[in-house]
Amino acid sequence: MQKPVSIIEAVIEAANNGNVDAMVDRFAEDAVLRLDPEVPTMRPVYQGRLEIREYLQQIVANGFHVEASDYSVSNNAVSWRSTVSGGPFGKGRGRAVQVRTQAIVQANQILSMTIHYGTEGIQKLQAAVVEHA
Repeated sequence: MQKPVSIIEAVIEAANNGNVDAMVDRFAEDAVLRLDPEVPTMRPVYQGRLEIREYLQQIVANGFHVEASDYSVSNNAVSWRSTVSGGPFGKGRGRAVQVRTQAIVQANQILSMTIHYGTEGIQKLQAAVVEHA
């Protein structure tokens, strides 16, 4: 049995490599992924692997990159901070965003994940949407 942080690190490595299949494989069949607050052009909740794949494909397109730090583990709950760039945020100076994420990991699979983009992240996503319109 892998430690919960190892599961999260595997997902982040897969994201940085653009490997959606490897990311999705770490989620339970009935997993739930939530975005907090709601993100422009994206649903607030993704239920099950098929819907989570849809979200992950949107995210990893265009050079998405995650640098995670400050992991905290309590039983099967993992929380961490990340600096994310590329993907829906676009590339270039000033595009990186700080994100907080929490996940519940059990039996080597993610049961739930909540991604907190924060005000700055939402503003940058809105700007990227307008820029590409």
